[in-house]
Amino acid sequence: MNMNFIYLSFDAISQIASDHRLQNTEYDEAIALAQILNGSSTVDSVFGKVFFRKSSRGGFFITQKIDNKNGLMFDLSTFMGFNNQKDENIITIFQKVLKFCVRYFEKLPPTTCEKHLSNSTRAIVFRYRFTATKDSYEVIIDRSSNEKRFEKRELKVLLVFADGTTNDYSSTTNISNLNKALEDLPSVYSELSQAMKSSGIDNKNLAGLSTQLLEAAELTIDANIGFDQWQHYLTNSQKRFIFKDVNGPERLEGSAGTGKTLSLILRCIHVVQTKKSEATDFHAVFITHSIATKNQIESIFRSNLPNFDDYRDKKYNNVSVTIVTLQEWCIKFLGASLGNTEYLDKDAHDSKMLQKMYLEDALDKCMKNEYQTYRNLCSTKFIEYFDNTDKENILEMLQHEVSVVIKGRANENLDKYKSLKRIRYSIPCENEADLGFLFVIFNQYQISLRKTNQFDSDDIVLTALGQLDTPIWRRRREIDGFDVIFLDETHLFNLNELSIIHNLAK
Repeated sequence: MNMNFIYLSFDAISQIASDHRLQNTEYDEAIALAQILNGSSTVDSVFGKVFFRKSSRGGFFITQKIDNKNGLMFDLSTFMGFNNQKDENIITIFQKVLKFCVRYFEKLPPTTCEKHLSNSTRAIVFRYRFTATKDSYEVIIDRSSNEKRFEKRELKVLLVFADGTTNDYSSTTNISNLNKALEDLPSVYSELSQAMKSSGIDNKNLAGLSTQLLEAAELTIDANIGFDQWQHYLTNSQKRFIFKDVNGPERLEGSAGTGKTLSLILRCIHVVQTKKSEATDFHAVFITHSIATKNQIESIFRSNLPNFDDYRDKKYNNVSVTIVTLQEWCIKFLGASLGNTEYLDKDAHDSKMLQKMYLEDALDKCMKNEYQTYRNLCSTKFIEYFDNTDKENILEMLQHEVSVVIKGRANENLDKYKSLKRIRYSIPCENEADLGFLFVIFNQYQISLRKTNQFDSDDIVLTALGQLDTPIWRRRREIDGFDVIFLDETHLFNLNELSIIHNLAK
């Protein structure tokens, strides 16, 4: 599907930037979005609560409300950031730009990955880096394209017109595609209005999860209809899972859209309501990976579990359900030994994104200063991997190497690290020099953390894990532990985090 531009209204920007399913290609929704952005998808329909529409001028519109004032446009004739990229890279670039756009229109200061150029209408968004270098990838945005023309309409449009590593901010902005987009905008809004009327969708942001039931096409149900009403819409397999007691460990599987998270929530509600009616002491915990997911799940619990607040306090209720991220639980467990400013981010998802940024900085420094020395000693497979592998893939593998292998299994000890048996899907290492170079990158990463006096999510989890494997916790878990643990999106947790889970059960 050939596209000249992609135009987003500000309401759509806000929703896409805040939806956790569109931040990470672990979710099918994010993959579908990446395929729309790179032109490989022919979608022209409702996507969640955001409308996608093609135009006759080769453009693509993403909007939600009629006559939205502010917007953002990617000029695909000059911006090449979505071409020949992996889905995860596309989503990272796209979401970075959207978050910059939200901060700009809300008059919030830029983050360390953003920069407003002095004496210029240009702004820069870096994919990972905190500061620019000659080889850093940048997205260049014009904040005032055709500004005088839009002044009477109270319209402000940010124009994404260039990207790359050249650090050239002087290029001229071509606004021909922007003019085409704005000329098409009234007809797109008119089409949107007709589509909303015919589909019965009102102009609101509807909160909560939705699920596709049976084989009915495009049938979505508001997740907040109430527990008693859900039994009329559940599939037989969902009913079998939800309406039974907990008798041992279980795993819930299913493709995207089958309602796994919702089924997990309803199962938890059924269990705690049953225990409440039996006047039994029973305490459940529902663990999520990110704060955004936790807030969404808590909203669904509140809508579907009557007297929800009566189940919130574990200390003063015989039956309770605790909804928490694993990192939040660990931080609370560690108590005063960890200050509020000492962790990278309270949200584990954001903490891991920051971890990747620090790792990229460490990798670049070591490749520049140390790699040529180690190259003479390292194995052929190791050299081939670093010379020929995409940087994004290297960073993902380094994240696993640092978190799970060096910190988790080796306890940050070089000798122990060298003695560990390698797993097949790790970075190929065949001699001590290979492992030594990876440990040099780890040390450089640790230096960055020490400079800011911060701990990453693995530091927090591993410290908590060490304090759980003690006689004190083994006795206290009979009171402070949980009768049942519900774990959502298990694949997003690494081995360090999963090692915590079984220690939380009574």
